[in-house]
Amino acid sequence: MFNIPPTFVRRQDQYNRVCYGRDSISQLINKSTQLVLKYLSNPVVDTDAGKVIAFKDIRGDTHIIVEEDAHPMPAITIKPLIILNLPGLSADKFTCDKAFSIVSINENSVQLRLTLEPEEFEIFNIIRRA
Repeated sequence: MFNIPPTFVRRQDQYNRVCYGRDSISQLINKSTQLVLKYLSNPVVDTDAGKVIAFKDIRGDTHIIVEEDAHPMPAITIKPLIILNLPGLSADKFTCDKAFSIVSINENSVQLRLTLEPEEFEIFNIIRRA
């Protein structure tokens, strides 16, 4: 295991080091590949803007981190739609420090929307314990 301070690895320094696929044939090919991979996958959590990271803890609760992530471009305000493909969710199972709205909810999925300011993130907790 390696321990390095967070200040040693800076995101802006990685632009020229981590560039696999960035300068491929064209923007059209890049977007097409992205869409094909998205249609072939079946993600449990997805978003139409920003970045999403989700995990389940040892108690069975689900945690979703949604963040504005325009780097290396200038940060912007976004209103991401978060799609959760988890069966059996109800509105009372969600906790979040920021105001959000439930766009739609059914027995297999939930769609949430919130506003994130530049470089902001928010954590959703889904309590699934009895």
